[in-house]
Amino acid sequence: MVSLLFNQKEWYIPKHSSSVGTVDIQYQPMEVLGIMLYVWSVMNQRTDYYVYLYLREDGTPYYVGKGKDDRAFSTIRRIRVPSRDRIVFPFTNLTEEESLSKEKELIAKYGRKDIGTGILRNLTDGGEGSSGAKRTPEQIERLRLAITGKKRTPEQIERIKKASQMTPEKRQKLIDAHKRMSPEKKAARAEKWKKIVREMSPEKKAAIAEKLRNANIGKKHSPETIEKMRKSHLKENLSEEKLEKMRISGKKNMTPERIEQLRLINTGRKHSEETRKKISEMQTGRKQSPEHVEKNRQKSLGKKHSPETIEKMRKSQQERRMRNNIL
Repeated sequence: MVSLLFNQKEWYIPKHSSSVGTVDIQYQPMEVLGIMLYVWSVMNQRTDYYVYLYLREDGTPYYVGKGKDDRAFSTIRRIRVPSRDRIVFPFTNLTEEESLSKEKELIAKYGRKDIGTGILRNLTDGGEGSSGAKRTPEQIERLRLAITGKKRTPEQIERIKKASQMTPEKRQKLIDAHKRMSPEKKAARAEKWKKIVREMSPEKKAAIAEKLRNANIGKKHSPETIEKMRKSHLKENLSEEKLEKMRISGKKNMTPERIEQLRLINTGRKHSEETRKKISEMQTGRKQSPEHVEKNRQKSLGKKHSPETIEKMRKSQQERRMRNNIL
């Protein structure tokens, strides 16, 4: 091995033998440092990259990719991954630069379906990764026409359904991720969604509301969820700031149109006996303010109760008197 000796001015390779004899070759320090760094980079280049092909059942390739480790078998991607007997590796033990170059060569060889040059489903020419995937308007139109009228198979529908289901594990992961999020990021995300909603057209908002309403028809909350919702809405669990926001929001949203809409929705609806009992228990012992009493009095001026309501009120007064006498 060549030995390097150092003094304060120059690097030396003393007594270097060549075909013309033994000579002294002198190098400047920065020249030798550059050579050493180049040799080190070559020796330490990783050669665990490969290029792989996904094959159709007839043996023709439909996707070219590059990667390392188990990238070729990963299912977290846009493209469908075939069975292992239809995954081949034409090039292995490559550096990353070599794998990118070979990927590009194979894509050029077989051509891309999206631009009409071949049989591959790749969306780029390779060599740069998915970050270079930019579709032209013509490509977008071709893709739209290609999938128009196509229906998913029952197996595909079932796979999508299973992947989109909110399992307890997924829900807990989302909760944990939200807890780890910084207050600044939470505020930025909230502002982002507020902006999206503000810019949304009334038709779009109505369509989303209708879709959510239809999705929740027939669904019931579990007793645990109902209890959590009840506790979260109790006045003692809400801060003064939150209560003030709710009051302001209520006044702002309770327009005459909204009041009329609620009146029409609730016309003819009757509470169940259980709901009536709950409302009665909640109202027991509560006293209305003089302003509230006067407001109700003004509302009822000129109105007449039906015979059924008069009879209910009479029975209710009798029960109240009897209860007071017993107490």
